[in-house]
Amino acid sequence: MLSTAPSAKSALPSFLGFVGKSIIVAHNANFDINFLYDVCGSAKPFGNEFTSRPIDKARLIYKYIGYRLIYMLRQKTNRRVNRMQLYHGSDVVVKKPILLSQQRTLDFGAGFYTTTNYEQAEVFAKKVGNRRESDKCFVSVYEVEKLNVLKKELSVLEFTETNEAWLDFVFENRAGKYTGKSYDIIYGAVANDTIYRVLTAYEEGIVPKSECIRQLKVRKLYNQMTFASEKALGFLKFINQVELVVGRF
Repeated sequence: MLSTAPSAKSALPSFLGFVGKSIIVAHNANFDINFLYDVCGSAKPFGNEFTSRPIDKARLIYKYIGYRLIYMLRQKTNRRVNRMQLYHGSDVVVKKPILLSQQRTLDFGAGFYTTTNYEQAEVFAKKVGNRRESDKCFVSVYEVEKLNVLKKELSVLEFTETNEAWLDFVFENRAGKYTGKSYDIIYGAVANDTIYRVLTAYEEGIVPKSECIRQLKVRKLYNQMTFASEKALGFLKFINQVELVVGRF
């Protein structure tokens, strides 16, 4: 098919005439542009005959949606081995998580909070950015062994459903009244804004515990994985970060 095609040098004038001063948009543009550099015999794009700057569509995709796709693919791959991917949303990149004293009581007590759901971490990062009036926010990405592996080395409390035990544990921690066993890691559903009214109604005695649990079970909840000890944090490996733009509410 190429045996009868014109040579690159003979085809170049008509190509440059066709392009003119238009912007070239191509997928993996740099790959093809480098061939044109060689033909033109100049370090400058096409010598003095070409002044437009090429736009690489592959780089745009990678910049704006690539990270999410890559992390989702990695997460699916990690399911085949004994590792999983975790995310933490904030207005700073957290490469080396540490345990800080908390100014407020949280669902699973004091600790470093992560989730296996990227969207949940992204939403939380933007909330933190808005609350602190930051210009940027980030999703920090980590890898860690799966729970069945971690349980061999650490004390792990896992809630597989939003049952009475989960509800009691969350409310005791939120009220600052939890006095039970200390754990290295706590894993379970997160009491996010979508169910806040249900929990508040239960706390104020408006609905009984059974009705509260029933309503929780029919709602789609994200998860959270809390690292509550320095020993547990030692198993967490920082991978990368995704930078987000804060949208003011």
